Amino acid sequence: MTCPPKRADLARTVINATAVDESNGWWTGLVRDRVHDTGEVRLRLERYPPNNSKNRPEHTWRVRPEYWDSERDAVEMFEQYGGETPTGVLPIDDFYTVKEHLPIRKEPTRRVSLVRLEKNWGQTVTRLYHWDPRDGATKQKWTIGRNWDHLSTLATRKLANAQ
Repeated sequence: MTCPPKRADLARTVINATAVDESNGWWTGLVRDRVHDTGEVRLRLERYPPNNSKNRPEHTWRVRPEYWDSERDAVEMFEQYGGETPTGVLPIDDFYTVKEHLPIRKEPTRRVSLVRLEKNWGQTVTRLYHWDPRDGATKQKWTIGRNWDHLSTLATRKLANAQ
């Protein structure tokens, strides 16, 4: 499997990347990068679309050591027991119908939830969403798909080895 571009944009340098899937031209994997402005090293789940002319991932999820265990555990719990009927406003495109959600974090500048969505033709997907409640802007989203078990195990191992 190939890696994502070594420089997804001018603001970072990719240190290493581990591909997990390249089905239908999409690249999905775990990426460790360094932010140029701050020197911070990050670990992220990234998904690149086919023929990616922007040279940027379509979907990302930052794997933060302080939040990762609760996010990973929430996915497992949501898959087993489901979530709640949605209340309030979630940053979801009108193309989807929100069926249920599981709030993970609620802070003044950050909301994180798992959301089960139904597409117009009835297919359901589960996504992690991170948004800013002040303006409703989605900061990150990640679809929990067939590669989740492999990606989450890999991310957990990388975090353990980094400490």
